[in-house]
Amino acid sequence: NNFEFLLNHHKRKINSIYGTIVNFNLFNPYELAQLLDENCIDVVVNTVALASVDQCELQNELANLLNAKLPVLIARACRLSDTKLIHISTDHFYGFENKLFTEEDSLNLLNSYAATKYAGEQGVLEEYPLALVCRTNFFGIGPSYKPSFSDKILNNLRSKIPIALFNDVFFTPLVASNLARCAYALVD
Repeated sequence: NNFEFLLNHHKRKINSIYGTIVNFNLFNPYELAQLLDENCIDVVVNTVALASVDQCELQNELANLLNAKLPVLIARACRLSDTKLIHISTDHFYGFENKLFTEEDSLNLLNSYAATKYAGEQGVLEEYPLALVCRTNFFGIGPSYKPSFSDKILNNLRSKIPIALFNDVFFTPLVASNLARCAYALVD
């Protein structure tokens, strides 16, 4: 209720009750900077990513484009227009050790997803040192065409269908609404 949103979409058209859908070229930082200025945008939240670990391995060039190169262009647009930037990254950098990690821990870039997301972080901070990089893992309700991991678990529980999970994965995700609150507080 406190914000107005401009949303861009990729290949799938979306309808949103949360904001206005606009079409702009994310790959042109000058066009994006102009859009930010014209609409008096205060904060950009970059959630663009190729987030499927398997797809990143199969389509490394696309992963590099979306996870490493595009965030730098968005950061450039934000720097040019003096707009705050929150870049959503990943916590997929630390390997298999079952412990809580800190920013000071050594990275273990296990795959193309991790490598391209890390390159994106570094590029964003090099282009726009004032950007906020959120290294996180989050969950929430997925779109109707693609249920999220948590949706699948809840649907199986509600339907009393057994589900095979895992015992060799350790992570500490945030519910998406808490991530939004935390990111807003950090920008403030």
